[in-house]
Amino acid sequence: MNQRENHPRAPRSTARLSTVHLGTGLALAGTIVVAVSYLRLIEYWSRYMVSLPTRFAWILLGCVVVGTVLHLRKTSARLGPVAFRVIVTLLLSAAALDFAGVWDIADNPVYPTAAVAVGGVLVAMTTLRPTGEMILPGALLTAGFAFLLIIQTAYEPHRSPPEGVMMVFALVPLAIAITIVGTYRRMVTQALDRVLLQATIELPTYGPGSGTSAGLTALDREVEEMFARIADGTLTLPLDPEHAKRAGELATELRAHLIAGHQQTWLAHAISESAVLAGRLNVIDPQRLAAKLNREQRDGLLSALWLLAVTDGDTDPRATIEFRDEAPDAPQITFVIIIDVDGLTRLEIEPATWPGLDRVGRYGVSNTVTGVQISVRVANPVLGTTRGSYEP
Repeated sequence: MNQRENHPRAPRSTARLSTVHLGTGLALAGTIVVAVSYLRLIEYWSRYMVSLPTRFAWILLGCVVVGTVLHLRKTSARLGPVAFRVIVTLLLSAAALDFAGVWDIADNPVYPTAAVAVGGVLVAMTTLRPTGEMILPGALLTAGFAFLLIIQTAYEPHRSPPEGVMMVFALVPLAIAITIVGTYRRMVTQALDRVLLQATIELPTYGPGSGTSAGLTALDREVEEMFARIADGTLTLPLDPEHAKRAGELATELRAHLIAGHQQTWLAHAISESAVLAGRLNVIDPQRLAAKLNREQRDGLLSALWLLAVTDGDTDPRATIEFRDEAPDAPQITFVIIIDVDGLTRLEIEPATWPGLDRVGRYGVSNTVTGVQISVRVANPVLGTTRGSYEP
């Protein structure tokens, strides 16, 4: 059997951000919406104002809810993309039936019930799928309510306020749930990424990053197992063509890892392996001067770069970090770090950025056409750091 299939180098993790407590609260909120809608249905039923499409809508909705609960119990609260699409399609079908049922008895003051309950079910499902996937069913449900509101208001203006209230009751909790879950996931993702990024300051000056190390470990394990099989006679020398080809591939990949490790510094690995900073920051360090920074300077530089790249506003800054060896023979100043930030003004920079840069060296700030430029003069780590700002 192919060794590569037995020992994948990059195992995929199925772990997800924990939203258990948040999901419980949203499930309770969705249940309240469904319960209120059902009570409204009972009220209409007592007055014989429930049309046949609305009855079918509630039957379909009940079957979907029961089926979803059973599916989640079977899969340990995991909802796959195919199951999600099927459930959403059935839920929107129930909402469409309810809209048709309300239109069928337009002469009576009857308003959507099953469609409102569909909004509650979507609220309860918000934590089970990515936030972006929840926007489309919410938008389609909103379009259905808006269409019903516009058409019925055109014929019966007095029905507009109650229809609007039902629309708000169905859609506002869903919008709030999507916003809360999206914000929570973004905050947790950034926090986890910041912790992993902080760990890179302990990496060797040159060598593989934390992400690359996992692949290198898998390669090393596969090589050791191949050697063990040769030693115990399971594999005989010379190797057959299949195993010889795999041995050559392993040697090539190991050389690639070793070469890459000596070509990139800890800073390049930290940015490339960060889910937040990758694509936002570009490092230009042909002489690998970042390797000369000590632990305190690494920590300060990473903290400053994080605050420059991750902002609370609507801006999406991009930065280029260039290392220049301008005074190789000077006793105090060894090199300069030029940080060009586009899309961010000096007033928009987080104040906590400056203490981080102060731990790296003396810094100066100037405005550019597209943003700001920060120059940091780094003192030789062996001789100590001369701190404070300067005017370039």
